[in-house]
Amino acid sequence: MKELQTMEQQAREKTLQPLADYVVKIGMSKGLEKYSKTEIEGLIKVVTDSYKKYLNELLEEDVPF
Repeated sequence: MKELQTMEQQAREKTLQPLADYVVKIGMSKGLEKYSKTEIEGLIKVVTDSYKKYLNELLEEDVPF
């Protein structure tokens, strides 16, 4: 089984693309301090959902049975 730390790093790296897509959708020139509460909540949701999804995928691949 891969080390969990390595899997967590891989999940973080895979989360970057959905995060980038979200930021582009809001607008690259808009600073984080100008995000509305809804946009901040959306950003958090994208990051947490993507991280959990990718980590679960990695863990499923490493099941020994």
